[in-house]
Amino acid sequence: MQDIQISESKPVWLTIGNTDNTEGRGRPIVLYVSESKETAMRLGEKRYVQGSHCPVEEAVAVKVGSRWLVPGQIQPESKQDADLRQRREKREAILERIKSAGFTEEEIKTLYPD
Repeated sequence: MQDIQISESKPVWLTIGNTDNTEGRGRPIVLYVSESKETAMRLGEKRYVQGSHCPVEEAVAVKVGSRWLVPGQIQPESKQDADLRQRREKREAILERIKSAGFTEEEIKTLYPD
């Protein structure tokens, strides 16, 4: 028997659905595996229980040999999703610099209410 070697790993985002979209009494299922959080959120719009947006969870995909071991195919990031991701990352970097400058959460929420 051959040794199984993980050749690579990367973060992915899971769009979580439910087997019962009427009442949500079913079990959770992975609908999509995406390269970015923005792609996972877009693919999950209005696809959850009673037409709500699907929850999104971060996970790790591993590559064994030449195949990614994920439930399904990894959905690539669209240009629009990449733009949204870059804006989110810039905003998070700015907020981190503000926190490191000594501002409290309350002061930050005054500047950035959402």
